[in-house]
Amino acid sequence: MLRVDQEYQHALVGTPDHKHLWLLAREPHIDPSVEDSFLGSAVDQGYDLAKWIRPQQSGRVVDV
Repeated sequence: MLRVDQEYQHALVGTPDHKHLWLLAREPHIDPSVEDSFLGSAVDQGYDLAKWIRPQQSGRVVDV
């Protein structure tokens, strides 16, 4: 884990080779300032965000 907030609402996880990176959240939407801060941490740790994908989240519960 690269970073987690104090309330455990957001976590930044990446692979050691810097090829894969995830910004995880407990809610379907992340405040832009929180996203910017966490992604800034990723860049500081050597991750290239040129191919960063921001999936659209509906907030709907997935029934499996």
